[in-house]
Amino acid sequence: MPKLFALTMGRVSATIYVVRRLSNCLKLEVDHLASIGLTFKALSDPNRRKILQLLKQADMAAGELAEHFTITKPSLSHHLSVLKQAGLVSDERQGQNIIYSLESTVFQDIIAWLMEYTAGEDADREGRDDRE
Repeated sequence: MPKLFALTMGRVSATIYVVRRLSNCLKLEVDHLASIGLTFKALSDPNRRKILQLLKQADMAAGELAEHFTITKPSLSHHLSVLKQAGLVSDERQGQNIIYSLESTVFQDIIAWLMEYTAGEDADREGRDDRE
């Protein structure tokens, strides 16, 4: 009886281990999809896209960015916060100023994510062309 119990407990432990590993993988995928959602939300606003275009040219303080907009400073601050939350912009305090910079790695991640959906399309098209 003890051998059977040990064998059963070993299987249960292995099953629990596999379930935990799968759960961690799924959590990572859900987190990844959530971050992609934040990115698209950030890109959906024309003011935020304009901020990104300006930061593409050079790093800027909030005051320098504000010169290019007719929105209030609190609104600009909100847009910068959304961009930071999405990982599209980083900030660094330099004295009394906060300097904002464009973070391009998120764009690379989005491109890679989009490529996952197009990677098999060429092969699918070739297969359809062969059948026709």
